[in-house]
Amino acid sequence: MRTLRLLALPVLLVLTLAALTAWALWCEDPPVPVIGHAAYEDFETRVATHPTWTLSPPTQGELIRSSEHASSGGHALLVADEVGSGDARARWSYFETAPGRHHYVGARAFQTDGHQQLRVRWIDERGTTVGHAATSTTGTIDAWQRVSLDLTAPEGARYGELQIASTRAGASRAWWDEVTVTDSSVANSGFETAPADAGSDPVLGWKTSTTGGTSATRSFDRARLGRWSLLLTDETTTGAASATSDSMRVQPGVTHTFRGWVHPVSGTTAVDVLWYDDEGQQVGTNTLSGTRPVGRWSLLTSSAVVAPDNAQFAALRTRTSVAGTGTASWDVLSLTPTPPAPEPTFTTSDLGRPLQSEPRTRTSAVFVHEGRVQVASVVTGSPAELQVVDLESGRLTDRVPLPGTTNGHAVVVGTDGRVYVGGDGGTVLRWTPGTGSAQDLGKPTPSATTVFDLAVAPDGTVWGGSYPRGELWRIDPDTGRSTNLGAVRQGQEYARTIAVDERHVYVGVGSSQPSVVRVDVDHPSRRTVIPLPGRTPSGVITELDVLGRYLAVRVPAGTRPDGSPRPTERHLYDLTARSWDVPANVTGQTPTPLDSRGRFHYIAEGRVRSVDSRTGTTTIGPPTTTKAGRDRHIVRAKIDGTSGEWLIAVDPTAQIIYAHLLDSSDDRRFSLHLQPGALPLKAVVEGSDGTVLVSGYGGSDPTVVDVATGSARPLVSGQAAPELGELEGGIPLRGVQYLGTYTGARIWRHDPAQPVVAGRNPLLVSALGAAQWQDRPTAFATDGEHVYVGTVPAYGTLGGGLGTIDGTTMRSFNRDIVPGQAIVSLAARDGIVYGGTSRWGGLGATPITPTAQVFAYDTRADRMLWSVAPGDGTQSMGAVVIGPQGTLWAADGGTLHELDPTNGETLRSITVDPTPTADRPTYRDTDLVSHGGYLYLRARGRLHAVDPVSLRIATPLGHGVTARGLVRVGDRLVVGAGDRLVAVDVG
Repeated sequence: MRTLRLLALPVLLVLTLAALTAWALWCEDPPVPVIGHAAYEDFETRVATHPTWTLSPPTQGELIRSSEHASSGGHALLVADEVGSGDARARWSYFETAPGRHHYVGARAFQTDGHQQLRVRWIDERGTTVGHAATSTTGTIDAWQRVSLDLTAPEGARYGELQIASTRAGASRAWWDEVTVTDSSVANSGFETAPADAGSDPVLGWKTSTTGGTSATRSFDRARLGRWSLLLTDETTTGAASATSDSMRVQPGVTHTFRGWVHPVSGTTAVDVLWYDDEGQQVGTNTLSGTRPVGRWSLLTSSAVVAPDNAQFAALRTRTSVAGTGTASWDVLSLTPTPPAPEPTFTTSDLGRPLQSEPRTRTSAVFVHEGRVQVASVVTGSPAELQVVDLESGRLTDRVPLPGTTNGHAVVVGTDGRVYVGGDGGTVLRWTPGTGSAQDLGKPTPSATTVFDLAVAPDGTVWGGSYPRGELWRIDPDTGRSTNLGAVRQGQEYARTIAVDERHVYVGVGSSQPSVVRVDVDHPSRRTVIPLPGRTPSGVITELDVLGRYLAVRVPAGTRPDGSPRPTERHLYDLTARSWDVPANVTGQTPTPLDSRGRFHYIAEGRVRSVDSRTGTTTIGPPTTTKAGRDRHIVRAKIDGTSGEWLIAVDPTAQIIYAHLLDSSDDRRFSLHLQPGALPLKAVVEGSDGTVLVSGYGGSDPTVVDVATGSARPLVSGQAAPELGELEGGIPLRGVQYLGTYTGARIWRHDPAQPVVAGRNPLLVSALGAAQWQDRPTAFATDGEHVYVGTVPAYGTLGGGLGTIDGTTMRSFNRDIVPGQAIVSLAARDGIVYGGTSRWGGLGATPITPTAQVFAYDTRADRMLWSVAPGDGTQSMGAVVIGPQGTLWAADGGTLHELDPTNGETLRSITVDPTPTADRPTYRDTDLVSHGGYLYLRARGRLHAVDPVSLRIATPLGHGVTARGLVRVGDRLVVGAGDRLVAVDVG
């Protein structure tokens, strides 16, 4: 007995060791439950106690359920590996599989740093790993991207384990949500399995529905594969037969492919894809007609069946029609995620700085420093510069950067001899001659984004006005501190121009119902409105000077008292007589400041016209060779050895300064040697023959850039070339370029193959400013036959328009087709124009509608087909494009909306960048291009590549994209980034 016990002990040990070994093999990782072959996780249950997740935190970092970011619900899984150890890992329960079985694994990731992976480990019956699969996040930051794997289980696989993990490539941080495992299998898809018992549904895995005269059953009369198929018979015109599959889990938002074989016998039949949310509520339907040749099997397929954003399950329903008879057999039905487009590679190249700047109008000043006359001009650039030239030598003595400013709008010399500058940075900068840098005095008001004008009072106080709240403020030159006096006039966003004397500050406000407001210097709350002459419903006052008893005002376009149109003109207003009827006025020229005798001056017909600012008496001086230039100044100084009071006229375009000694025939001429800087790009427009057209802020004419070489040249040049202005948009058609420029919404047609001929090439097709109150032709499209243009209205005006260009003629222009909204984006196909609007009108106008629209307009029938609002409170639908599947895509900032082009129904929405758009004037703030199965989106300073099938998002350019426009030339995408042109090659 003792011997038997001794023999039993080793046997027991062996058996124990064998059992432990088998258990160890099975437990290569900690045992977890099996979750079936399909599952979904959005981390709304606490994962710390969740039975299906195993969390392995990194050595440095965290692996937790977080509420900081979430794609669905209020929580996501945060994986943060601070050192790139690669040991942060979250493992989900095993899902069931079998060799050759197809699975789709997906999740959404919001990444702020580095790369992480979605992985699957294949496991056999013993727990041994038999394969791996992995995919990485794309590197897109601050945006929800879909990460997915399209998998086939390998030989020996019995289970799969999904993992979310960091890598050893570097530190990473990402939130994960909406983790989904599916195999998209349709139960009994081939109808080969019989019901378990006679009392069950006649088709296993399918729920049938019939009425009198109809039937739905398995049949062996015919089959595409195997021996059985589904037979629907409907011999009535009032009933129908249907069979609906059991629901299967699907990937929300992604595109699926339906495949099924149909054998029609008579009548009509169809199949529906039914979508359900997590609570079993139906959230969408896609219908495919089964109309195919009678008497034989045909494959019915569609690779563009899109799951709604909130769909978690789907079912297939084959059916006949209630309205008619029909008999058909169905076999081998499936619904699987559509394979994504091949992942492109991106290579970025710099095409250089194509634009050189020039000084802006009204941004020069003249002062005397150490006995010599100096001319200071603001040169547009990145940043803008204050450039100072010695008048007599022409030498550039100072180049002072103006940080934060691109365009200078105002430059004045204070009574203290220091130079004050304001511009689009919203700040005021001050420069002391002889120093190398400017002092930033900061924003004069918290809301100021642009300082449009400055004026110096007799006591040395510097007054200014700003946008967007139309505020008036003053700066104490001793302390540099600002005092905000608030909005000048309720409802006006522009305090555009400033003039000041001993008692009053005059402010030109707009842009709706523009006027001049007189403000008492000592009692700023005392304000008087000076109406403009005639009717001026909108616009801005871009010039305003007080000259003794007169105000010199550049009055926006409107109508005269008799109702006739009045263009933009310069007028004198008599402050004493309170009248615009001043004989001394010269409508085409800004007068000079006052000289020491109280006179202001014009240069007209080769003579100086001097006006006494007290009496209005005009005196004609001797002949002069001095030209009017763009800016005029008065300075008392010695120039070329001659002392006196000089009229200085600055022409920055011609790089010439004229000097005229008042009350004499003494004229001098000097060179102005300003140094151009790189001009920030405003718009990038598609050109012809592998080119793009670019334009900048400040009135620069378009420049043509060869995308292959980066070489740049003017679009038009020579004496016959007109001044085109700032480019807003454009498009080529059959080698001819159509362009839209600001101001006045001018539309040009230019044939680059023909010489420049004044009035003919470029040809002004239309000027929509005066007649239609439009200002910016921003949106262009063509259907290959016509060119279509969409516009933003003039300052202070609501209602953009849609125009159709036929060759050299604006065939039609329809204003306000979407009431109160501007048209900022267009796409076209077969005479149908699809457009995106902005809820904003011209700057300064208050919107009357709550959200932007997308519309379809039939230009042949001249009627609106539909107009919809895909989003609530949307500022602008800045881009529309016809996508790779023929649907319409519209961009609202960082959100894409897919629409049915037949009726505008929203099929789905994809948020690429969740940053909300502020409630402020917004126009064409995005661009869309469809190429190679991807949508390329310019938004929020980035360029994204979005696969509309799989929802994969990559970011070829992660920052710095600034200019309007995204142009495709072959496999190259071109964008503007500051003052540079950048190309992204798609491989």
